[in-house]
Formats: sequence, structure tokens, C-alpha cells
Amino acid sequence: MSSTPSKANNITITKSLISEPLKDEESQRTRQVFFLGHHFSLRYVIYAFIFLLAISIFAVDSFMTRSRTSLSLDSPIHLSGVKFLSFFEDNIQAIDAINSKKISNKCLMQNSYYENFRFFLNTLSLETSVTQCEILTRDVFALDYVHSHNDYWRTLPLYDAIIHGVNSVEADIWLIKTKNKETYLAVGHNDKYLKPTQRNLRTLYINPLLDILDQINDNSSKLNGVFFNSPEKPLIIYIDFKDHNPNNLVAYEELLKELEPLRKYLTTTLDFEKNHYKPLVIQLTGDYPKLSNYEDYIFLDSSLISIYNRETEFRSPVVSESFNNMLKFCHGESIDGSTALRLLTKKAISLSEREIICMSEIISNAHKQNYKVRLWGVPQFPIYNRNHLWRQQLEELEVDYLNVDDLDAVTKF
Repeated sequence: MSSTPSKANNITITKSLISEPLKDEESQRTRQVFFLGHHFSLRYVIYAFIFLLAISIFAVDSFMTRSRTSLSLDSPIHLSGVKFLSFFEDNIQAIDAINSKKISNKCLMQNSYYENFRFFLNTLSLETSVTQCEILTRDVFALDYVHSHNDYWRTLPLYDAIIHGVNSVEADIWLIKTKNKETYLAVGHNDKYLKPTQRNLRTLYINPLLDILDQINDNSSKLNGVFFNSPEKPLIIYIDFKDHNPNNLVAYEELLKELEPLRKYLTTTLDFEKNHYKPLVIQLTGDYPKLSNYEDYIFLDSSLISIYNRETEFRSPVVSESFNNMLKFCHGESIDGSTALRLLTKKAISLSEREIICMSEIISNAHKQNYKVRLWGVPQFPIYNRNHLWRQQLEELEVDYLNVDDLDAVTKF
């Protein structure tokens, strides 16, 4: 006899069949909730990681920015010369930031390289009580055989020469009168690109020299020059007149006015005759006005060949001549000076024995009369030939001043 399931068993089986799917659905929901929660947790962890990473990057960047833009100017840096210049260039961003805070309207114009250097030098000297002379030249060996040709073209007129130990510079001047009736001796090679209110004789040469010299001669009975280890060595400043008559006479009168603050530092003709030099020597060249009398501290650049031919009686510490004129004089009618100069440049050859003998005689004659000698217009390229001609000038011709464009090169020469 077959057994028939009881009603109770049927109910139990039915409940069991019904509860199984319910359990599966609950388990599935549980798993979904778990995975969903895990997903959200992982996402939040990633967000947190990105947030912390961003904060870290910002903190590092802020630290680096502060490092770049913070600089103490109240303690000596114990550097001078070219090393001091390198330090300035490495920290120019920080220096510009400090300088900008002290000057209004800096949103309109960024400080120039030159302005920042002046600010850095002045502030460092003031805050540390170390003279500008010491900061610039304490470890500098003064080179008394180099002339900074077209010195005003340099990034740091005057300063570049001083920190390289160069004691001869030149500035081309133009008389400029502005719409406001202000007069400037603008400094530059071409009158089309002058900036008279920014780049003039006063801002680039006279004021910086006053800053340097007044600090080291405040209570000194003996005047000291711009070189820390060679205070007796004068700085020769060529003033090259670029204007033509009648402006050059007015420019000369303006020059005398602007030189007045430096008056006690200027070597006079009497000093020169006694072979005694003050810190500065002013020497005019170019189209300066031809007068019967000049101030006693004004010297005139003279032609070396004119001195040799006894065609001039002017006296000055240094006499100059173009290389072209020297070649022309030594070759006479046999070859034009310009042709000889082109050959010298093109073939990269040395001065011939004939040229050396001739030039040496002219230079020796000047030395006997207490003049020093500078030759200008000597080929600067190719470089290897320039260096050879530098050596020939110093060793064979016994020239006193090389006419130099590349100051870094000559200091390593």
C-alpha cells in the first residue's frame, strides 16, 4: 500500500521550497550591498590618495617657491668679482621679488637685469656694512693691460669691467634734450636707439662711481680707487663724443656739470706730470670740441702716429691709434692699410717682421715720452688669430692696452 504524504508534510515542503529562493535573494542582496560598499570604499580611498598627493605636491612646490624667492640680504656672501656676478644670476628671481616690493607700479614693468644688480649691490652693502668696492673686487686681480671696448654695450656697463679687473672703459655720449627741456648725455652707439632717461652717463657711470668711491674715501686722507687690492690703480674713462658741431660744445659743457660731483677723484694735468694718479682719469675722444683751454682734469686722446711725427703737443696718459692706420703708415705706398688689414683677417696670419719693427719703433717713442699705448680696430675674428694678435701686441709690440670685446676670454688668456 502506497503511503500518501500528509498535509503537514506538504506544508513543510512548500515552506521549504518557498524559503529557499527567499534565502538566495537575501544572500544576493547581501553580496550586492557588500560589493557596493566595497566599491564605494575603494573609490573613497582613491579620492583620499589623490587629495593627499595634491596637498603634498602643493607643499613641495610652495617650499621650492619660497626657496627660490627668499634671500637674506643682511649677511655677507663672501664672494666677489665674477663669482659674485654668478651668485647674483643664480638668485635673480628672489632679488627681483624683493626689489619689486620696494618700488611702486611694478605691475607695469619688470625690473631690468641692470636695475636688479644695482639694487642687490646697494642693499647688500648697506645691510652688511661691507663696501661696494670690497664686494665687487676683493678677490679680483687688476688687469692694467685691458680696455673695455664699447663698455656701454655690456649687460652691466662699468660693473662688468670692474669685476673682471679692467681699469679702462669707454662711453659714447649724445646730447639729448627732452620735451620737458631736460638735458641728458645719453650713452649708446647709435642715436636711433638711445634711451636718454634710463641709459645716460649719470646713471651708468657717474652715480655708480660715486657710490663706490664715497664709501672708501669718507675719512681717508689718501684717495683710494675702485680696486680693493690695488687702490692706487686709476680707472680710465674715455668719453667718446658722437655729436657734431655745434652740439659737441654744449655736450662738453654738460659733461663738466655732470663730472662736478666726482671732482676730487679726477686726476689733473699736474698730477700726470708728477706721475701721480687719483682714482679716475677722464679722457676725451671722438668729435670733442677743439678749444684753446680745457679744464685741468680733462685729457685728450691723441693719435699715436701724430705723436711720433711730432704733430701734436697734447699730453694724456694713453695715446691711441687704429690698427689700419698703423699698417698703412708702416707699408707706406707699397700697400694700403685697409688691404693689409683684410689680408691679416682673411688669412689669419701674424704681423710680419717688417710690421713688428715699424710698429715697435712708434710705440717705443711714445713710451719714452711717458705715454701708454692702445691700438684699436685689431681683428677679433677668427678667435685663434685674435688671441695670437693679442699675444703679439703684448709681447712683441709692448702695447699697454688691448682693445677687448670679450672680457671673459681675456681674463683666461
